[in-house]
Amino acid sequence: MAFRGKGERGKHMADAAKISANDLFSGDPNEIFVDAGVPKYNRRLTDKILAAFNHAYSSGEGDLARDLWECLAFAEKRGAEQFKRRRPNQGLELAALWMAFVDARNTYRKLSDDANADEDETSRAFRSMKQAYLSWIWHLRQS
Repeated sequence: MAFRGKGERGKHMADAAKISANDLFSGDPNEIFVDAGVPKYNRRLTDKILAAFNHAYSSGEGDLARDLWECLAFAEKRGAEQFKRRRPNQGLELAALWMAFVDARNTYRKLSDDANADEDETSRAFRSMKQAYLSWIWHLRQS
């Protein structure tokens, strides 16, 4: 159903059949998370804090990233004490690897944008960025 103009929008909306949550999802509660686009490894609070930290750090929000690092450290410590299921500081390790990747990426971007940058230095920066990313993704898959 395509909306072409403001007047048609109201007409189509009024004609649409009402739907309920039962119409959208089967009886499986896990399907809700799949449909919402939440990755299956994003179940723990520390995973959510880690994702927020990664986003804040990569977008240059240093103060927010620092606060999220502290939250992540607290949540990791608390989770290790309460559940004994996960080795402590795993989220912090992933966050540190993400920081290394973002820093390497920023260095590479700066050199790539500089017309006077040395080609060898730019190549080294690219390899460093690639290695940092591969290290991060390998550790991510291990968790």
